[in-house]
Amino acid sequence: MKKILMLTVLLAVAMLSPAFALEADYLQLSVNFPLVSNTVASAPTSVVAFKAPANITLKSVYVTDTGGIAASSTAYLTFVVKDDGTTIQSRATTTALTAMTPAAFTLATAANVHKIAKDSIVTVAITKTGDGAAQTTPVVQLNYVIGW
Repeated sequence: MKKILMLTVLLAVAMLSPAFALEADYLQLSVNFPLVSNTVASAPTSVVAFKAPANITLKSVYVTDTGGIAASSTAYLTFVVKDDGTTIQSRATTTALTAMTPAAFTLATAANVHKIAKDSIVTVAITKTGDGAAQTTPVVQLNYVIGW
């Protein structure tokens, strides 16, 4: 009887183990890119660079600013995510950013730009249009999973 019970337990463990391994493959990870506060006249680049540890897929991108950013159709900022220097995601402040409220990028997926190859260097910059816009302490957050 003990052997049957032991065998049943071992089979149950063997059947459940792969499920945990598969779940770990889809664990969402994040990296943050703080951008230095500055004047409206200049456009900062994050001092943080991220080297992709493996092939990764972006699931979402958010920007948050502690003081919020006013909307404008002629004087605005564009937050730009770059993969090895090439723009892959962007979000403009043509619509306002509310203080301390994450604002989602519309995730671009054309030509698989949301998929980043292993060892690629990901950076974030801000470009300005017109006179730009005042920002306090913007942070861009990339959420991703390992694999394509």
